[in-house]
Amino acid sequence: MTRHSRKRGFNLIEAAIVLGVVGLVIGGIWVAANAVNDHFKVSRTAAGIIYACDRAANIFPRLSAPAEPDETGILSAAIAANVFPADWVNNGVVNSPVSGNVLVTQYKQDLIWSGMYITGVSIYLIDVPEKYCRQVASGLSTKSGSLLQFVIIGTGGNDVNWTSETDYISPFPGNMSDGCASNAMSKLEIHCLTR
Repeated sequence: MTRHSRKRGFNLIEAAIVLGVVGLVIGGIWVAANAVNDHFKVSRTAAGIIYACDRAANIFPRLSAPAEPDETGILSAAIAANVFPADWVNNGVVNSPVSGNVLVTQYKQDLIWSGMYITGVSIYLIDVPEKYCRQVASGLSTKSGSLLQFVIIGTGGNDVNWTSETDYISPFPGNMSDGCASNAMSKLEIHCLTR
């Protein structure tokens, strides 16, 4: 008598269970990868801001008392002087990893009643999504020091003007991210002192 061996494969229910488990694993990996990517973008942005402040402070001179700052922007000079990280610049346009355009201007601020003034460079991050604004602001709050003078977080208006704003002066508070707009794009203006 001959015995026939019967080969048995997966039935539909077993295949569906395997596919469901594989889908859950891939979904978990996808969520974790997005979180890591977001953290990487925020870290690169905060490090890029510190890098740009340091480079700009060394490259652009202090303004003399009677001189007025370059309010129209010094972006092309900043790009030529490699003020920004190389991966931020593409065809003459500067974009941070978390926002649209990046602008830069020089400023001079008179210290009231003292006859003294401070000069520096302002770096603007335009159209920053709320989640990135909060994370970058929190990251910058730990970077208080002589180089970062103050940070303004706001919304609305055009590139360098604001509809609403919150100013933070160094040393920065831990709640600096509260200035970010809820469910809207924000702008960050970072003032760096020149040396």
